[in-house]
Amino acid sequence: MREELLDWLVCPVCEGGNWQLERHESLGPGTVESGQLLCAPCGAVYAIRDGIIDLLPQPDEAVLRERAGWEKFLEGASEEFDDHWLLALPHVDENVSSDAGSIAHWRRQAHNFDHLMGHLNLSGKERVLELGAGRCWASSYLARSGCEVVALDVVRKRKAGGLETGRVYLDHGTPYFERVLASMERLPFREGIFDLVLSVASIHHTALLDQVVGECGRVLRGGGRLALTSEPCSRILKEKRVQNEETEAGINEHVYNFFDYRRAFGGAGLQPAYYLPGALVAMLSEEGLTTRAGSFKAWLFGLARLSWRNGALRRVLSSQTANLLGLLLLEYGLTAVAEKRPGMRVQ
Repeated sequence: MREELLDWLVCPVCEGGNWQLERHESLGPGTVESGQLLCAPCGAVYAIRDGIIDLLPQPDEAVLRERAGWEKFLEGASEEFDDHWLLALPHVDENVSSDAGSIAHWRRQAHNFDHLMGHLNLSGKERVLELGAGRCWASSYLARSGCEVVALDVVRKRKAGGLETGRVYLDHGTPYFERVLASMERLPFREGIFDLVLSVASIHHTALLDQVVGECGRVLRGGGRLALTSEPCSRILKEKRVQNEETEAGINEHVYNFFDYRRAFGGAGLQPAYYLPGALVAMLSEEGLTTRAGSFKAWLFGLARLSWRNGALRRVLSSQTANLLGLLLLEYGLTAVAEKRPGMRVQ
C-alpha cells in the first residue's frame, strides 16, 4: 500500500479520513508491505498485510459466504493458480490451458473486455477503481496502461481467486496498483476522486444494485464513468433466479434486467450508453460459424449474421435502439458506460 492512498480513503465505520499509519515492513519509500492503520476519530484499526489493506475486519455473513464459495468453486483448479495462467488472463488459450470450457469462457471475457476498452479510449492518466477485481488481471492491464489503479474485492486468498494473486503481476513488472479488501456496497473512498469505476462480471454479485451504483456515482468526479461488461442481463418477464455451479458452491449470484440497471444509473446521476458485448460482435463477425437450428433465437442470430456483413445494416444493429431491444427481449450480457454529468448528484 502506498501512503498516498490515505488521501483517498475514509473509515468504513465513521467515514473519517484522519489516519495514523504504523509501518512494520516496507518495500521502499512510501510503500507499506505490512502494518496497520488507525482511524484517529473512532479508533478503528485496519491491518495491512502483503500490501493489501483490510477494511473488512469484521465481514458480514454475505462476505463470508462469498469467500467460502469461491474456495469451494475453485477447489482442485490448480491450473488457475499458476503464474503462467494468471499472466495470460484474459487471453487464455491452448498454450496455457487444456480445459476447452475454460478457454471458451475466457475467450468471451477477453472479447468483452477488449471491446469495452475500445469504447473507453483511455488516455492512461485516469484514476481507476475496479470493483470485484478478484485475480486483478484487469487492474494489471490498466496499471500497465499508465492508470492509477485500486483493485477492490472482498476475497483475499489466492486459492479463492482473490487479491493475493495481484502479487504475481507486481512481481512480473506491472506498475504498482493498490489492493483493498472492502465491500462495493460501502466504498471506503472520498467523494469525486475516480475517473473510472470498472466492473467486469462483478457488480451482479451484490443484492443491492442501486446502492452499489449509487456508491460508484458518489466516488466518481464530474465527467467520470462507470463501465460494466460481462454482466448478466435477464430479458423482461423472466424469473430472476440463478442456479448454476457458482450458486451451488455458495457464491452470491444475482441477475438483473435492463430496467434494473437503468433505474440504478438514474438514481446515481449517471447517463448510460449501451453497447453490444464484444463476444457477440465476434460471433457476428466470425466466418463459417454454424448455429443450432430449430429455435427462434438461432434463426434470429443467423439473420443478424447475414445483416452484419452489410456496413449500413451493421451500423443499425450496433445502434443504441437495437441494443436496447436486444437487452429487453433476448438474453446477452450487459456492456454499458455511464457518465456522471457535471453537477448531477446521487438521489
